[in-house]
Amino acid sequence: MKINLVLPHQLPFPPLRGGGVEQLNWLLARQFVLRGHQVTAYSRAVPELPARETDADGLSHVRVLGYDRHPNRWIDHLNALRYARSVSKVLEPADLSSFHTPFSFLLRRKAGAGICAHTIHRTPKWPLPLYRKLDRLYCGSDAVLAQAREIDGSITTLKRVYNCIALGPEAPRGRQGEENGGLKFLYVGRFVADKGIESLLKGFERAHFPANQLETVGPVSAPDGADY
Repeated sequence: MKINLVLPHQLPFPPLRGGGVEQLNWLLARQFVLRGHQVTAYSRAVPELPARETDADGLSHVRVLGYDRHPNRWIDHLNALRYARSVSKVLEPADLSSFHTPFSFLLRRKAGAGICAHTIHRTPKWPLPLYRKLDRLYCGSDAVLAQAREIDGSITTLKRVYNCIALGPEAPRGRQGEENGGLKFLYVGRFVADKGIESLLKGFERAHFPANQLETVGPVSAPDGADY
């Protein structure tokens, strides 16, 4: 099967730093290649990576002009539209196209795009009905799925696929058989409210299990690394 994987306009691919969404796409793409599928990833061009290549895993890459995330939502979406136009010019025919851009409802019109899927990142917004004609809409959590149904209950193509993150061998590991009988929980992610860190801390306080431990790992002072 030929698969197109169209990534967002802000970040290069493969991911040069951590992130649940980027790691999920990276892991899935490599697994599809291992199972004999032909995968082409479309992403933002960066000086460190060639415009076109087939990497050591057998994954093909096509990189076009992208843009940093802009704090003004309208400007950010304008940049996303410009990126989508660039992708449209080089998008190859495929059996399946998986879109991770807000303008996937336009890219799906590309001849030969095949079965088209759109992934809802973070929380769904009011443009959700624009994606009705795509063959599948993917959500990263139960909460996102519920919010999408509240916005448009007529969409029947919603499916939940949980986000994940790849941990290297240097990641801290929970210790088995703690003397105090408690459990050790590890949170890996950015320290922001919409990632759930605030709810996690409050839940830990209210659970009343003093023997349990919580360890947090995420970027605090270094934008390209993790602090404990």
